[in-house]
Amino acid sequence: MLLFLFLSFLQFCSSQVVNGGWGEWSSVWSGCSVTCGDGTRSRTRACNNPEPANGGASCVGSSVETEACNAGTQCAVNGGFGAWGSWSACSTTCDQGTRSRTRSCNNPVPAAGGLDCVGETIQFENCNNAACAVDGGWSAWSAFSVCSATCGGGSQTQTRVCNNPPPTNGGAACIGSSSFTQDCNTQSCAVNGGWSAWSAFSSCSVTCGTGTQTQTRSCTNPIPSGGGLSCVGLSIQSQTCNTQACAVNGGWSAWSAFSACSATCGTGTQTQTRSCTNPPPSAGGNSCSGLSIQSQTCNVQSCAVNGGWSAWSAFSTCSVTCGSGTQTQTRSCTNPVPSGGGSSCVGLSLQSQSCNVAACPTAAGWSSWGAFGACRDDCTQAQTRTCVNPALGCAGPSTNIAACSNTTCRVGGWSCWSSWSGCGGNQQVQVRTCTDPAPLGAGSVCTGSSMNARNCSSTCGNTACEDFPCGQNAICSPASGNQTGAAGRVCACAAGYRNFVQGLGCSRIQVSSSDDDSNDALWALFVLLLIPCLILSCLGALLMLKKKKAAKARKQKRSYSSDGYIPPFVQPPPPMMPMSMPPPPSYPAPAPVYSGYDLPAPTAVFDPPYFSPTNFNPQPFSPL
Repeated sequence: MLLFLFLSFLQFCSSQVVNGGWGEWSSVWSGCSVTCGDGTRSRTRACNNPEPANGGASCVGSSVETEACNAGTQCAVNGGFGAWGSWSACSTTCDQGTRSRTRSCNNPVPAAGGLDCVGETIQFENCNNAACAVDGGWSAWSAFSVCSATCGGGSQTQTRVCNNPPPTNGGAACIGSSSFTQDCNTQSCAVNGGWSAWSAFSSCSVTCGTGTQTQTRSCTNPIPSGGGLSCVGLSIQSQTCNTQACAVNGGWSAWSAFSACSATCGTGTQTQTRSCTNPPPSAGGNSCSGLSIQSQTCNVQSCAVNGGWSAWSAFSTCSVTCGSGTQTQTRSCTNPVPSGGGSSCVGLSLQSQSCNVAACPTAAGWSSWGAFGACRDDCTQAQTRTCVNPALGCAGPSTNIAACSNTTCRVGGWSCWSSWSGCGGNQQVQVRTCTDPAPLGAGSVCTGSSMNARNCSSTCGNTACEDFPCGQNAICSPASGNQTGAAGRVCACAAGYRNFVQGLGCSRIQVSSSDDDSNDALWALFVLLLIPCLILSCLGALLMLKKKKAAKARKQKRSYSSDGYIPPFVQPPPPMMPMSMPPPPSYPAPAPVYSGYDLPAPTAVFDPPYFSPTNFNPQPFSPL
């Protein structure tokens, strides 16, 4: 039926009017119309996507597209000189100077590889050729003539001439007198000089450490005159003073390195010292001011605290009411919680004992429970029974899951991440170990990486994971994830785990086969709804086609009823065969999974999957 409808739909579509559609533009542009400057190039497309058919319209628009090209390529321009500029001022006002003028290669400026201008860009010529006027200048003064008197006042003269140079070409004559007269030998006649008394000594040149001080006298008692002799001897004399040593103020030496810390954890102190020896005080100088010793706190991190077990909890409810079950009790490493790098508790966090060992009454169709199997990596063991007499009915589970009781078993868990290492090679690392708790017996080991790295620029909170334990199957890391920790750090569940509980960790994600069953059921429902929709869509298309044919027939003065002709595409389809759904796939019972940390899950019983061929009975479609 579906094939018939599909072929009818294709027949209907093939008779439709098809308007033309443009194909893709050609991938190659034509060559540019010019090699430099602004040009154009073009490309084409064809009306073939699809081509117009059955009277359909052709494509609308142009089949040629044009764009600019070589717009950024300038044509070569050879340079040309502009006009000469004005002459510069003459270098002198007379006696022949020079002046110049210039021109530039800017008419036009060479561009895009064009040739530069050929020729000179500067010209020179003589100017102001007339001789310059020379003003007269005095010669040097002659020596003075002999004084007219040897003492008591006389006179003497000196002369000069205007010949250095003489005035020429209208130059000015020398200005001033050509002779000069002065007094001479005005001193009294011969008076020999005599010393004045010595002055008091001056202040000492320094206040300590030996200085000097001076006293003076002058040749004024009397002043030598008239050719008299000057005084004989020294006019200044000196002596030492303030010979005592100077006071030196003391100065501090550099601080020493800090001493070792007084404690390795829990806050200690360390000190450093300095001495007043740079320089030491002397000669009454001041001693150093300030402290000669200072201290600071060190090793402020908490001291390591080893974990301790809490008291055992009460035993849980027995896993069965008869036939020998188990019950467990637990304890946690919280008395105290290990911190500061202290070791975790040693020993088991769970112990079990047998309970309800009395035999159970025989169930209707069940066999007796088999022996427990080997302990598995999740620290559980299973026993099964078989429905040997279905006629009597087999109510209840066929599998019983219990914690391993006859062997030591514990699932391994990661410790918290260590503190970040120092920055080396632009990276820091932190590590963890599978020791919280360590796996025992058949228990599975930890999954995931034991080392984490980051760039040195990455930052985290300043509280170590040891101060904020995450628990089993949880990772302490920088602030991201699902549970905020201390000082910007978080505890996040490892892959395959969920349901974070502070101090205990995360539980394993349990996968159920019911998810696959639900997907199969949804797919079947989707198919059931899709087929009627397709049929209704095709019938609507056929009815519209029939209306168009009938209208055309009425226009041609005929109808389908006059000759009994019924087109094949409006004849009723043949009846559909009843559809039957294939049996769904069978699913094995899921592997037993328990949730916990280092604890086994409570006893769990798994029934066969609820989805089976016996409870899925879709109805076949009826033909339209």
